[in-house]
Order: sequence, then C-alpha cells, then structure tokens
Amino acid sequence: MSQESCTVYRYPADKVHILFHIPTGLSDCIKAWSWNYHRIINRYESTVMAQFAGHTHNDELEIFYDEVDRTRPVAITYVGLSVTPFSYLNPGYRIFEVDGFYDGSTYAILNHFNTIANLSDANLKGALQWYREYDAKSAYGMSSLNPTDWGELIDDLKKDNALFQKFYQYYTKSYDGRPPCQGNCKEELIRRMKSSRSYEN
Repeated sequence: MSQESCTVYRYPADKVHILFHIPTGLSDCIKAWSWNYHRIINRYESTVMAQFAGHTHNDELEIFYDEVDRTRPVAITYVGLSVTPFSYLNPGYRIFEVDGFYDGSTYAILNHFNTIANLSDANLKGALQWYREYDAKSAYGMSSLNPTDWGELIDDLKKDNALFQKFYQYYTKSYDGRPPCQGNCKEELIRRMKSSRSYEN
C-alpha cells in the first residue's frame, strides 16, 4: 500500500478497514515495509478504523503509537484467531461488532466475540463442540475498544497479574495444556503488543 493509494480515502467521511497476513510488529515482517506502513497509519489515523492480521494463530493485538507522542495510541491491529489449532492452542474464530452501515457511521469496532472448541474435551467425548469463550468488553471491563482503551488495558496487564493471566488464557484460546507465562514470557508478550514496527526493540 502506498501513500498515493491512500490519498483517495483522506476525506473526513471515508473510513477503511485493512486486512493483511503478517502483523507489522513481528520480525517476520520486512523492517522497511513495517516502518513505512506505520507512518501511513499515523498519517491516516482518522481514516483507518481497524486493521486485521493473522499469521500467529494467537488471540492478540498490536498497538500503533503516535510517531511524535510515543505514549498516545492511534490505531489497533487485531491479530486473529485461527481454526487451525497449531501448538498449544485450541481452534477458534472471532466475530466483530462494527458501527456501520449507515450515514455518518464511524465503522469503529464496538466489540468482538470469540468462539472456540476445546480439543481436550473433544478428544475425550469424540465430538468437537464450539462455544463462546468471551467478548472483549465484558471480559476486560472496557467501555470501548478504541486505541486509548486498549493502551490502558495493556498497561494494566503489567501491574495486574490476574488480569494478565486471563489475557494469556485467551491468547491460547483457553488451551488446557498451555505452558505458564510469567517473568520474561510476560514481559515479551506485553512488549510485542506495544510495538507495531518490526525490529523496533
């Protein structure tokens, strides 16, 4: 995506969602591309209402911070679940509630709802059953899912270990055999969510 291709959307009423595969903060993403993309998102923060990525199979997110004020969140990438279980994960999918489609809609993400299947339970019973794991606003006590609120939640994860462990449970889609995450694991997971540029740290 080039800045030229974004220019057509740079009108106050225009809102877009962007879908891509590799989250821009991972080392799997080419550094130059990642950093240039970050500049584009900063420039069009009032136009890009949400971003969606995959690749990791985990339930996580990346926060984009202002290029000048590095404490101000400007955008979110929702890193989606996968139906593929992968290592230490249950299969799952997410449904987003979006403010739209009407004149003046913000197209902001209002909430999201995760549905998973428990593989341990399925192996015992011989059948796969899907159930609602959580919705973001209820699980985290959030009034909205805007970048500022997500930034505050990530900061709270550093201080509140019970909240972090709940987040980590959802990160694995409530996989029964998930390894523990404390110390360096916790710090690295939080650091990843606070960085949307590859090779930043």
